[in-house]
Amino acid sequence: MAWETLLFEKKGSVGVITLNRPDRLNALNTSFRREILELLDQCEKDFDIRALVLTGGPKVFSVGADIKEMVSSENIMQEGAADACAMFYGICNVSKAVIGAVSGYAMGGGFELALCCDMRIASETATFAMSEST
Repeated sequence: MAWETLLFEKKGSVGVITLNRPDRLNALNTSFRREILELLDQCEKDFDIRALVLTGGPKVFSVGADIKEMVSSENIMQEGAADACAMFYGICNVSKAVIGAVSGYAMGGGFELALCCDMRIASETATFAMSEST
């Protein structure tokens, strides 16, 4: 299946999921949140896949929520929060080992995405940040 916001490649018994919104620094939008759940479901049913690697590629993991999308819709905050919870739980609860391969920025929701992985491997360029205020 062709994904709008993801790339997927099977390498032996490992599935490699790459966030694919480089023009938006892999910001997490509605399409991404829904596609990752569909892809995780497919991977869950594929008994040949033993582990998953989640990466944003060599330059940026994810800068977090797509603020531009959030501003453009009245209901996106409530819907986005529900979608994000489902996405995070989906990653946490998949039966495969999930390895976060982080390079560049992992900020806000992107940092949370990395935290949902069973293990994280950070390159020398990885930068983790939470920008929420209290």
